[in-house]
Amino acid sequence: MKAARILAPKQFEISEIDTPIPANENESLVKLESWSICGSDIRDAYG
Repeated sequence: MKAARILAPKQFEISEIDTPIPANENESLVKLESWSICGSDIRDAYG
C-alpha cells in the first residue's frame, strides 16, 4: 500500500509500505479510493 510520510517541515514523500494488520477486533483497515489536502493546510504549511 502507499503511504504519505512527512519527512520535515514542507517535505513529504509517497512510499510503498506493508499493509498493516488490525491488532484486534476493535480496529479496522479502510481502503481509500481518493484523498485530498485542504487548501488551508497547504497555506499553513507553506505560508
